[in-house]
Amino acid sequence: MEKVLQYLKENRVFYLATVDGNKPQVRPFGVVSVIDGKLYIQTSRTKEVYKQMIENPNIAICTMGKDGTWLRISATAVEDYDLDKIQQFLDDNPELKQLYSADDGKCTIFYLKDATCTFCSFTAEPEVHKF
Repeated sequence: MEKVLQYLKENRVFYLATVDGNKPQVRPFGVVSVIDGKLYIQTSRTKEVYKQMIENPNIAICTMGKDGTWLRISATAVEDYDLDKIQQFLDDNPELKQLYSADDGKCTIFYLKDATCTFCSFTAEPEVHKF
């Protein structure tokens, strides 16, 4: 999981795909954290992406490195509305504190369950990590 976290932090923008009814939706994200051994992402409970992950928690994440490699993740997003964990996420990503506070009722976090993370390139075999 450490390699996945490092790659996501180094390649600051990653794209999160959700399902909206029967249509895919993709948007840029940029913050992650590991809390209690789980990889977390953050969003607002007021956004469509939140509603989509609640309705259908199957998600995908993709980002590409400057070296031409890329990372694909498929997982189940599980909401963890725990104020202490939300605060830790905000502490790990202080740029979010301008927009959210742990107890604002909007900020929430999801951990990635049953994640399959595949590092890819055009020159090497895929490297798969699961957690």
